Amino acid sequence: MRVTVLHCGEPIGVGELALAGRLAAGDLDALPAYRAVRPVVRGAECARRTLGAPPENPEGVDAADGVTCLEALARLDALAAVAAELELRDTRGARLATEWVTLWDHAGGFGLMAELTLTPQSGVRRPVPRDGAYAL
Repeated sequence: MRVTVLHCGEPIGVGELALAGRLAAGDLDALPAYRAVRPVVRGAECARRTLGAPPENPEGVDAADGVTCLEALARLDALAAVAAELELRDTRGARLATEWVTLWDHAGGFGLMAELTLTPQSGVRRPVPRDGAYAL
């Protein structure tokens, strides 16, 4: 599925997302407006490495980045704030409903992962009531 990612109404990336059930992920081509949020996204990548620090590093400081666990959590919180301002649009410009969206940016590239709120128009079943019944 081809999408455009917008932050506060400004397109920041375009790309093709692979779908697996309600989850979508893929690499994006960055647009000029991405520069405004890139430091936050890159900071979150550093934070993910820090929080994944091995047990022999009890202070949680990543030697390469010098980031403490508290700083890492603050960086992830900043990314969550940016993610809350993201929206996905399909090739027709229609907004895709999402439960959540997150971005990554590292040496391997720039991309996103999202959980889509599947609608009847998407042709995919979506759970509606708590009793487990499904509707189209």
